[in-house]
Amino acid sequence: MKLKLPKNNILMRLISKYKNQFLSETWALPVDAFRILAGLLCLYYFITIFLEVEDFSNPNGLLNHELFIEAFWFYKINLIQPSFATTKLFYGLSLIGCIGSVLITVGYRARLSAAILYLIAVCTQRWNFGVMFVDDSIMHLLLFWMIILPIGKTLNLTRWLKQGNSAFDEWLLYKVPGATVRCFLINVLWIYFFAGTTKLLSPLWREGFAMYPILLLPISHMPDFWKPEYLPAFKYATYTALGMEIIIPFLLITRKGSATKYFGLFLQILFNLGIILTLKIPFANIALIASSVLFFREEIMETVLKWKNIEGYKFEVVRFNLASRFALIFVILIILSTSRGLPLISDNIPALDNLNWRVTRLFWVIGIGQNYYLFNWIDRLNYHVDTKATFNPSGSLTRALDLGEILPYKVRNTLLMMRYHDINWMFKFDPDHLRRYKEDLNKRMAGKICTKIGEDGTVDIRRYLHHITPENYDLKDRPRIYRTKFECINKKATNIRVFEFVR
Repeated sequence: MKLKLPKNNILMRLISKYKNQFLSETWALPVDAFRILAGLLCLYYFITIFLEVEDFSNPNGLLNHELFIEAFWFYKINLIQPSFATTKLFYGLSLIGCIGSVLITVGYRARLSAAILYLIAVCTQRWNFGVMFVDDSIMHLLLFWMIILPIGKTLNLTRWLKQGNSAFDEWLLYKVPGATVRCFLINVLWIYFFAGTTKLLSPLWREGFAMYPILLLPISHMPDFWKPEYLPAFKYATYTALGMEIIIPFLLITRKGSATKYFGLFLQILFNLGIILTLKIPFANIALIASSVLFFREEIMETVLKWKNIEGYKFEVVRFNLASRFALIFVILIILSTSRGLPLISDNIPALDNLNWRVTRLFWVIGIGQNYYLFNWIDRLNYHVDTKATFNPSGSLTRALDLGEILPYKVRNTLLMMRYHDINWMFKFDPDHLRRYKEDLNKRMAGKICTKIGEDGTVDIRRYLHHITPENYDLKDRPRIYRTKFECINKKATNIRVFEFVR
């Protein structure tokens, strides 16, 4: 016998209410304002990629792409192959990326441009997968969402040039299906919630120590600035950052125009701006700040419409179209994929964890490599590197060598050296490939240094690797030392010698 729920059942009414809210229209103008911000961020991103071509995309740069392909066969799943990968190709792709970013910004064929840029970004960074990090994965995610979101309906430069300010008056009342926008915002909320709550699995975060080693990492803007005497302040900063990250998503979904929602906006900007100012990972945090335009789309539009004395607007509930269905499936799969390896699931529901890994593999094939375990890995990757280099020209006195001018302290350079020190967060080399990687990287870096110096002489580089723990917060324990010594002759490196030992 089937149980029939009465029509006035509270649960059914709630489901109907939230379904209608989910499927109702939303304002087009804030969606396209977000499109402009995303386009400008993409332009900045592809300019950065353009400037890094010589160091990383270049087959003769610092990264041995063929060694990575040999060690990890799945790197071959790429439209860019070693047989035709040239420096000119990557310069050209980066330039197309810049042009496409401008087209997104001005609203000309924005979704098509986003699709092309997504393909370029994924293929380029898969070629450089050995130095890919969170900024790349978030930019790939942003471009993917730009393909799905209902962008380009307003704030279109060509239409504004034709109609002038009257176009803006028409755009004010434009509406688009809101389900896809809401799915995107669920993805953003999940990033904050998952990244924050999984930090609770980290002993260093629970002890209030995590922020200190994070700011001593080479990806920090000022890793040598922070001193042990700041530890008491860092404890408060650690707990504050952890609390902010967890509470932000709950505040952002509170009632429209409420003080709690505006407080969530304040914390969102403060939290991400703090990361931008202290760590070299700007793109992900700028993208998250830009999402506030969509979280506050109704507040923004109510202010604008009130200023224009426009009243009597209403939203319609639209059908669940193809784009909305795709967006909903996508955000569900994102939640599954990023939950892979979560102890609560892997220990209790292994079948679900297995599904999560399968979704992750599928995403990886199409270029969506997402990992929201952000900085909860600090317990095993808490290392500070102190580098000292000298140059002894032929017949002259030894002088200090500023490697920062020769090999700028970029995040990708840091990732190269961390792998050199066998400190990895994914895809660990086997012993043979690690040995070959070290030999190859020493040759490539030595060659670049000698070319930049332009003089004959001896270069001596020493890297002191300190493990930062609550017991070794002052870095007094014996570090691991990596010493590389070589000769520069006619701008070429010869006689490369490597020493590894503990002081």
